[in-house]
Amino acid sequence: MRRRLVTSFVGVTAVVLILVAIPMGYLLQRVATDEVRAQLTDQASYVLSRSTAAGQNGDIVDLEDLQRLLLSDSSGEIRLPDGTVQQLNEPIEGTVISATVRGDDGTTVTTSTSANLVRERVQQPLIILGLLGLAGLMATWLLAQTEARRLDGPISDLARTAERLGSGDFSVIAPRSGIPELDSLASTLDTTAARIDALVSAERSFTSDAGHQLRSALTGLRLRIEELTTIDDPEMRNEATAALEQVDRLSATVDDLLRLSRTGRAGVTSRFDLRPFIKAHVDDVLITLRATRRTIRFDDGDPLVVAAAPGAIGQALDVLLWNAVRHGQGVIRVTAEVDKTWAIVQVADEGSVDPESVGGFFTPSERSGSHGIGLPLARRVVEAEGGRLDLVSHQPTTFQIRLPMSVASADH
Repeated sequence: MRRRLVTSFVGVTAVVLILVAIPMGYLLQRVATDEVRAQLTDQASYVLSRSTAAGQNGDIVDLEDLQRLLLSDSSGEIRLPDGTVQQLNEPIEGTVISATVRGDDGTTVTTSTSANLVRERVQQPLIILGLLGLAGLMATWLLAQTEARRLDGPISDLARTAERLGSGDFSVIAPRSGIPELDSLASTLDTTAARIDALVSAERSFTSDAGHQLRSALTGLRLRIEELTTIDDPEMRNEATAALEQVDRLSATVDDLLRLSRTGRAGVTSRFDLRPFIKAHVDDVLITLRATRRTIRFDDGDPLVVAAAPGAIGQALDVLLWNAVRHGQGVIRVTAEVDKTWAIVQVADEGSVDPESVGGFFTPSERSGSHGIGLPLARRVVEAEGGRLDLVSHQPTTFQIRLPMSVASADH
């Protein structure tokens, strides 16, 4: 930042000096030219008066005497009324500046000098102006260094404070520098940190309380279902056992969601075969689909081992499956394939979605009848595992999960 400040100060000063130097140089050139032309006019007038006086007295015009009236770097030309031309000094070569004076009898005197005389007169002032401009640039550079050094420290401190705040350290206090604008910004950062800390604390407290209440309810539900596993009816015992598995899975989901809110991860990464994992979740929705006269299809295949948190992937898969049950139509098809080092899981149904509404699918919403917070949560947990969840087809509606495969499975 210090370099940018210094460069900006010096750059602006240089531009200003250039904008001033150009018209100043032109003005000096113009003034010097006018001065030289005025001198030439005076010389021509003096020569004309001497020449006219000699003619009126009947004297012979002495050219050598007239030449002495001119400066050594000037030349002159006397043109008499009869057209006779008398040359004073040698003609000046190259670019010249001239002045002409005409007498009452028609005699004209022209004096000339080299344009280099103007350049010589302008050169010294321009050098002085250049030195002054250079001194101004040096002064600006020193001032910019001082100001940049004064601002760099406080701004860097504020940047580090903001970085700590962004990393989750809400106890940070921004340092004060004595610069009103920066101190105001520091106060704003402190206020923001306090508000975020209060919001996060409230959210964590609510999450912890909600998790505790859910665990208590699930524990009571589990005890009631366990009583059903002791009855004599085999079919009832099987249903009770399946219900216990659902309760255990729901309890694990609650734990994973609590872990996700605290750490950003919904579980511990492990290697597991994705196909039987998907089959278990497909079986969970099968009973509901039969009641609505719909079916779900999933074909087993070769082992497909992935490296992820099973709880997180299970949550995302449940969201897609139940989303197809509630909002989809027709047969639900679930596939699991390999794409190089990625495992591709797709959940499709025979329904369709409006392409213009796709942008809201992954935005949290509490509206009744919408996709709610399910899809945004599913995408979040999948991305936390290094994967990706997207809608890849509007008709038929097809959602896709990409997961990194384990090294062993990818090599296989």
